Amino acid sequence: MHGQLFYNQTIIDPLKGERWFCTEQDAQRAGWRKSQVEDIRPTNLQPASVLHVIDGDTIEVDLNGAIERVRYAGIDTPEKGERCAVEAAQRNATLVDTQVMLEPSLEDRDKHGRLVRYVWTQDGRSVDQLLLQEGLARAWYGPGTHRAELIATAEEANALFVGCLFSGLK
Repeated sequence: MHGQLFYNQTIIDPLKGERWFCTEQDAQRAGWRKSQVEDIRPTNLQPASVLHVIDGDTIEVDLNGAIERVRYAGIDTPEKGERCAVEAAQRNATLVDTQVMLEPSLEDRDKHGRLVRYVWTQDGRSVDQLLLQEGLARAWYGPGTHRAELIATAEEANALFVGCLFSGLK
């Protein structure tokens, strides 16, 4: 299951009662029945139209008629001019396309006045999680709703030297 951490699917190990975050395909390979796969995608998501990708962890959206800058909760990508910044911004643009779903975080706005949200694609994938998994972001280690999942994914990408941020560290 390592390398397949998505928190839109949680698997409950029937033998140990542990929760594992992985894809449905991994659950099937492990021999777990469909009834043991539970969708934990948040129910409090707000739809938003993406107007502009600012960088790897910030977008500008139309949210119910209001133009807002959204800072991704739980992750940090390189700033413009830093190593991997271009790759992170390009991948972010590919993932968010024109529509996203926003999940409130523990912090409503940051010190710059941006909304702080977990960002989901229209098909239910976590953009925060995918950027971490692909080695294009680092996890925040502060409090957060999805803190444990994001930190685990970042640590795995780091350990496997995945992506632009970690590939040169071997």
